[in-house]
Amino acid sequence: MFDFLSWAHIAVIAAAALIFIGPKDMPVAIRSITGMIKKARKMAGEFQGQMDDLVKEANLHEVRDSIAELRGGLDVRKQIGKMIDPDRTIRSAFEDPMTSATTGSVMTGLDRTGVEAVAVGEFPEYQIERPEDLEPAVAEAGPMRPSFVPPTIGLTGQRPAFIPPGIRR
Repeated sequence: MFDFLSWAHIAVIAAAALIFIGPKDMPVAIRSITGMIKKARKMAGEFQGQMDDLVKEANLHEVRDSIAELRGGLDVRKQIGKMIDPDRTIRSAFEDPMTSATTGSVMTGLDRTGVEAVAVGEFPEYQIERPEDLEPAVAEAGPMRPSFVPPTIGLTGQRPAFIPPGIRR
């Protein structure tokens, strides 16, 4: 900020201000000077922001005009569409998928025989295991145990109120 002043110059200015203003009024003078500097910076920032906005608006108008000139009625999507699908058969197939663009209906070549006329064969029989077939597997697995043991089963006697440290159960 003070490129034109060296530290020696700043020290001389501070000493002169201390002599002429006095130590009693020096804090008030410093506050007023810093307030003026803050106001000047704020005004400079607002001015710079307004100038930036003006430049952006001017450049945007120029850019829009140049894009409009370059475009000149050129629509890339239409041009590519004409190259890929000149007779619009693909587009019409997607617009109405149940009718083909060239043959009419999709269902014309299919046999429209009713459901009743179609013969359905017998359903296959499934082998279901009977309980007597499962007895060897159950005997091999061992006795059945519950998946959850209630906490009251584990308590055989009365629990002590306090277990001193160092004593294990």
